[in-house]
Amino acid sequence: MTVLQFDKGMQGKGFRVEVAFVSPPEVLPAEPVVGEPMTFECAVLGFPAGKAVEFRIFEPFKLHEDPLATVSGQTGEEDRIVSVEWTYDHAAHKDSLASTRFVVIAGCGDYFNISEPFEVKEPFERTLTGAGDEPLSEVAVLLRAPGRADIEARTDAEGKLSLLVPPAKYIVEVLDDEDE
Repeated sequence: MTVLQFDKGMQGKGFRVEVAFVSPPEVLPAEPVVGEPMTFECAVLGFPAGKAVEFRIFEPFKLHEDPLATVSGQTGEEDRIVSVEWTYDHAAHKDSLASTRFVVIAGCGDYFNISEPFEVKEPFERTLTGAGDEPLSEVAVLLRAPGRADIEARTDAEGKLSLLVPPAKYIVEVLDDEDE
């Protein structure tokens, strides 16, 4: 929300416009990984240096509840970009959360803005072999986990799968085994 404040004598002398603004937080990197730091960053305009900025992390459908975490930063002297780091610990939260999809609400004073939803993922690496322990190279597979959408992937020439997926226990289903 943008607020315009006008001094007395708006007809010309003493005219002043103040704008207060908090931009939507950006999440870096674009694909955050479990256990690795991510950065939340937003522009905060119209506030003095040293003003506290809170970044609250929520599951998108639980904005009415307490945040999963809150991280604070401050506006600087020159730069009004505020950055903070946060690391998602899946082991600590896996039993209390429905997903690893989140939003961040940045707030400074009475001004707030919300990020686009983002999902924290983890590396999934496996080497698939067939009968005789030969690698299943260049085969299509499906990763399946309860409560998750299926993920399509393909092994490389050595039968390896390497991708980022939402944390879960996956079953790998081979779709086109060349030995069959």
